[in-house]
Amino acid sequence: MRLVSERFGPWSGKALLIGALMIVLLWPLARVERLVEERQQLRVTAFESIASGWGGAQQIGAPLLSVPMQKRSWVPYETAEKRTERWLDSAPTRLVATSVEIQAALDVRHRTRGIYTMPVYTATVVMRGHFDRAALEALRESEQPERGRLERAQVHLPLSSLKSLRSLQSFQFDQQLLKGQGGDLAGMDAITADIDLDAILRSKESLASPDAAPSASAGGVPFRIELTLAGTDALQFLPLGSATTIDASGNWGSPEFHGAFLPDHHQVHKDRFEANWRVLQLNRALPSSWRGNEQGKDALTAAGFGFGIFEPVDVYARSYRAIRYGVLFVAITFLCFFAWEHGGTGVRLHPMNYLLVGLALAVFFLLLVALSEQIGFDWAYLAAASALVALLTIYVSGVVDRSGPAWVMGGAMSAAYGALYVILGSEDYALLLGAGLVFGVLAMLMIGTRRFDWTTLKMRSID
Repeated sequence: MRLVSERFGPWSGKALLIGALMIVLLWPLARVERLVEERQQLRVTAFESIASGWGGAQQIGAPLLSVPMQKRSWVPYETAEKRTERWLDSAPTRLVATSVEIQAALDVRHRTRGIYTMPVYTATVVMRGHFDRAALEALRESEQPERGRLERAQVHLPLSSLKSLRSLQSFQFDQQLLKGQGGDLAGMDAITADIDLDAILRSKESLASPDAAPSASAGGVPFRIELTLAGTDALQFLPLGSATTIDASGNWGSPEFHGAFLPDHHQVHKDRFEANWRVLQLNRALPSSWRGNEQGKDALTAAGFGFGIFEPVDVYARSYRAIRYGVLFVAITFLCFFAWEHGGTGVRLHPMNYLLVGLALAVFFLLLVALSEQIGFDWAYLAAASALVALLTIYVSGVVDRSGPAWVMGGAMSAAYGALYVILGSEDYALLLGAGLVFGVLAMLMIGTRRFDWTTLKMRSID
């Protein structure tokens, strides 16, 4: 240190010591950053606990019809001229609806686990649509090599989890109230019900006879399903109909639209959103019918889309972002103090003064994280920043035995932390504002010290 002082000047040793103090202060800042990560993990654990009891992210698809199929077979009997006709069971045919209209209304609330609060929702979903009558009629043609057993058909409504189903208000097909029960479809949970499609088609044939009164339902098999789901994080829809229209709304002001399709139209207000989609069969790879398990879970869910219950900037994300600026604030504060100390003011600061000021800056971020968990980030930031500025103002006033410079320093710190708050609250422009802050502070520092002689540590006189 003595050799450095003799070679570069009397204050070079102190400058190197202050630089070493800045490096030492990286450790408490790193520990606070690690603490934020640990608290984030605790929150994730709490959220997983809430989701496991309430319901996680949900997926729901339109109903599918499953028709058992039989294949014609001939069995020789006594002589080759005589044979017996048999029908052997084969893979069922799955049919999607011709049109599907879905209305989903979300009611978002909050659930608490310890100090952590998580948004959860209940979604009331109403589905309407119909299946093509001609496609069903074609399955029961007995002259074909295969025939469908329409009287033993089933309807499946795929869900991500039956555990999240809160109520099934209506499960109607062609005015028949079906009894839903637990089942599965291609590896997904599903509400399953038996349905006699043969009887429904025969009733429509009578409605379509010349002597019968006209009926709007005679051309297809209509359905209406109403249910309530509970979930967290997200709700996705599977466009299993040949034409699917979805209208969704909820009391949440920051939805995150994602998946295979973005909404055709959407409106987002302060505490509410509305969105609608229209998806055609040509927009997705799933066919209108298939056999057995030709289409698995991945195929059914590939075209899923919907929205998430998105929180734009949470407590820990903003705290973590603030800590990233911690090194910058320490460096700028130390550099300003050093220039102020050797700029002809007559003030002399001990390295211990620098260390205590640096520790106060580091403790600010710890205080911010601790308070934000209890009173929210905005009030926590105001309380922590006010406490820090007041502490540094009082401390510097006592160290230099003058109140004027201390008030100037307090005002500068208030402006700096005010600018940092604006940056932390911005979701889309945080990088731009942060870069602007760094450049602005550096520019002010360079302009303010442009006549400072770093060799002699004195301000040069103006000629």
